[in-house]
Amino acid sequence: MNSKFMQKKYTSQRKVKRILLYSLLVTVVFIKAACVLDFNYVGTPPSSANANTDFTVTLLAKLTNGGLGAVDGKRLVFAVLVPKSWKGRLNDNIRVKYKADIGGGTMRLIPDNVTIESQPYAVTLKSFHGVSGNLIDDHEWVAFMSDEGYSVNTGQKIDATITATIKTGPDKMRTKLGYIVSFNGENTNGVDTYKEIQSSCFEVLTGTGDGVDFCNKPLSSITPLSGTDNDYFKLVYDNDLLPSPVTGASELYLHIDTAHCTNGETLRRTISDNASKLNAKPQQIFSKTFWLRGFLNLKDTQHLDYIKYYIVDGQGHKAGLSGSASTPLVFRIKCD
Repeated sequence: MNSKFMQKKYTSQRKVKRILLYSLLVTVVFIKAACVLDFNYVGTPPSSANANTDFTVTLLAKLTNGGLGAVDGKRLVFAVLVPKSWKGRLNDNIRVKYKADIGGGTMRLIPDNVTIESQPYAVTLKSFHGVSGNLIDDHEWVAFMSDEGYSVNTGQKIDATITATIKTGPDKMRTKLGYIVSFNGENTNGVDTYKEIQSSCFEVLTGTGDGVDFCNKPLSSITPLSGTDNDYFKLVYDNDLLPSPVTGASELYLHIDTAHCTNGETLRRTISDNASKLNAKPQQIFSKTFWLRGFLNLKDTQHLDYIKYYIVDGQGHKAGLSGSASTPLVFRIKCD
């Protein structure tokens, strides 16, 4: 083979290796440049609040530049995980201020046109961080960034105090809140570029509804929690969570004991057929997606307010609230 060709090929390979090595080094410096050393509450955070009221959480983030050069124009990023019914992105329902060694001010909502990995910032946060230990997924991340960018020198350490005023929603519930801080917010790689706090169970008092418990695993859940009777809802039943008359059953069905309409009419559907049969999953989980208008054969003049239902096995044994055979489970149709 031509020696010049071999030399050119070898030189090309060396260039490629140098480029790859340089890219790797740049990536490492980029990831390490802005580190979050610590992130925690200032004082004791509130554990409850009334419905439709504000509560305040104060947090302290300790940041540093651990890179090989100054970090210019970076913005402090802060995100809060709240139930969707709190409408955290609307009407200043969450307001965030910050005060740091390098400056302070108000943090503004990151709009949906700011994307990471071709999707809105908040969507990427959810896919990367989940829902902070909540056992029903009806939450959203609401992300903010500082109103100014800052330059941070190598080795410089910063204390940033973040104060978030959050308005609760209208419903009684127990939920876990989440908080994330980053000084390199556009990057989801590297655990030292951000820190996350998952709260203990937070309770909303005096609200409407029967009360949703996001903190503990439910025997039966229907999601989404808000919608109309013309939407699709997913029912999930955990037949291994509590002892009940249907424990160990291989086939389970949805029986609607009473469907209450907004005009005062009531209906029932207590037939064990293919339409009401739940799909069996591993570990005694049963689920199915229902279109309630079609399932109940509602007329155009009938609109659901709430349903009372049981889970029934092939022998007719039924399980309701907390596994009871006499107290039905309840799901209210509400549109936010």
